[in-house]
Amino acid sequence: MIIIIYQLPITKTLKHQNTKTPKHQNTFIIMFDIIEIVIGIVLCIVIYKYFESSSYDVVFVKSPVNNREYLVRNLPDKQDAADLLARVSLKLENLVEIMKTQGADGIYTRYLQVDITKESAGDKSTDTSNQGLTNAVAVNNSTEKLGQDMKLKLKDEIAQLVANFNPNAFSETTPDAKYTSYSVNKGEKIVFCLRDKKEGEALVKENIMTFVAIHELAHLMTKSVGHEPEFWNNFKLLLRVAIDNNLYKNIDFNTTPKDYCGVKITDTPLKNVG
Repeated sequence: MIIIIYQLPITKTLKHQNTKTPKHQNTFIIMFDIIEIVIGIVLCIVIYKYFESSSYDVVFVKSPVNNREYLVRNLPDKQDAADLLARVSLKLENLVEIMKTQGADGIYTRYLQVDITKESAGDKSTDTSNQGLTNAVAVNNSTEKLGQDMKLKLKDEIAQLVANFNPNAFSETTPDAKYTSYSVNKGEKIVFCLRDKKEGEALVKENIMTFVAIHELAHLMTKSVGHEPEFWNNFKLLLRVAIDNNLYKNIDFNTTPKDYCGVKITDTPLKNVG
């Protein structure tokens, strides 16, 4: 245990010995006292945070994959861990760039428009009567309105994704972490579990890590916190874009659950996608 003794300044006591101290000097002394107290508090917080942090040894390792350094556990395969983070990071960079380049209009047209049309039409699309034609016009108007609303929302979400994504924020978690993988403040820090707890801490397969990473990317894209419906919609969209651009190969976790860092992944927003 380390005991820190922080002595509060004594200038206030000393200044009473000279009652003729100029007013501006008194002000300076008080300000100096406050600064010393603030420094002491900050020092205590830093030391507390240091001893509160993980007891597992971690080290920065540079990956030749993208010439970035990653904070990973100091184990014999630490270079492989850094390289895994680098490869996943490059995939996410490509995914974010695709979202940015295609924009809300392009993403909506390619991935969402068909779903919106089906949702608006329902069973009315098969009605060929006069009433059916009237319904068709209403459906078209409804579809157009839904599409415009979705594109506006998507534009904001893509902008948020681009602003929040930082490829330098990735690191490896430690076994004593509360969560397997998580993001802090929508992308300020993104921490991943990279090791299988049931197989001698072997590194997780890259495709599964990509799925987990896209899950975190969906949090960066979503305004709400947690796993609200809009999060799942964004997660599904990002997975579809990733699959379409050969960044991720879909796994049907519903039929073939996979172990990941001591837990099982048993679900995916995508169903029956090759």
